[in-house]
Amino acid sequence: MKNVIKHRQHYVFQAYLQNWSENNQIWCCRNKQKCFRTNTINIAQERDFYKIKELNIDEEKFIMLFLNKQPTNNIEIMRRQMETYEKPLSWQKTVNSIVTIIKTKIYKDRPIPRKVEDLLNSIIEVSKSAINDMVEELYCDDESELIKMINLLEMNNLDFYYNPYSCSDVFFENSRLAFLYYLCSQHYRTKAARVRLAKGLSNLLENNNLSKFNINKNNICPENLAHHIFWYIECILSDKLYNKNAHLTLLLNHTNIPFLASDQPIINILADYQSFTDEVSDLIFYYPISPKIAITVNDKNNFERYELNESEVELFNQKLIAASYEYVFSNSEECLTKYFSLPREESNINAT
Repeated sequence: MKNVIKHRQHYVFQAYLQNWSENNQIWCCRNKQKCFRTNTINIAQERDFYKIKELNIDEEKFIMLFLNKQPTNNIEIMRRQMETYEKPLSWQKTVNSIVTIIKTKIYKDRPIPRKVEDLLNSIIEVSKSAINDMVEELYCDDESELIKMINLLEMNNLDFYYNPYSCSDVFFENSRLAFLYYLCSQHYRTKAARVRLAKGLSNLLENNNLSKFNINKNNICPENLAHHIFWYIECILSDKLYNKNAHLTLLLNHTNIPFLASDQPIINILADYQSFTDEVSDLIFYYPISPKIAITVNDKNNFERYELNESEVELFNQKLIAASYEYVFSNSEECLTKYFSLPREESNINAT
């Protein structure tokens, strides 16, 4: 059976966007220039977005330098994570070596049987799929758990957060810690986050003398570092939010203005997303989960549910637009054209 590599990889998962869609069709504004309706499969995705890339020695040194003030056990955890991330690359090298031996030694002087040829090709495809799809599959596992929690929030049920219970994901102590990690992951997995990190790291590389650490900055590709740096931040941040009992508020929107969604679905409303040098000392996550329901996490509220007025909905929508990268989404064409003062343009984005 032929292994199918998943080239179209979403950095905002489709099940989340379904709350703004009808028959899988969603209204979009791209680059603040045109509004159109398209299938959710076509948006907030990029070809091979999560494909595993091998780190060179200078990139590894730079990541360790990034962690130089962290406890020794944290640095060791990062080393193990980097090794695990690159495992499929070593598997591919092993597979290629075995295939070469079989073709050049065992079948050096005779034709390779069709069954053997098919088996070798299948093994090669599996190794390619692991490199291309492993990270995407991990996100899909998280998404399946997160969507269950989103469904509970839609039903006005906060028990999984305020009365946490054991969850099916064995990596987390309970449902509350799992939810906080999923939020952090959804915040940092996006194209917007990757581009902004790459820009910030590029500025850092230009303004620092790394040669004294025996690091050649010309060998560092900032985008290659994103997965590892974000993974570390997600783990640390979700633990901190959990340990401080970060407050969650369910925001109810009964106005005629729907909550918007974007390709940066979770934002820190205290951050300036237009600045690559802005240092934020605190955060309040804002996460719209439907046109009528959103949440804030780590807020200063003393209530679990709060009904917004129109001006408050407008404020959250404007903050989300400011933090978006390419796409803003809505269940309403009228809503998008109001925010962007643009004519409607019926089209589909070509799949990549």
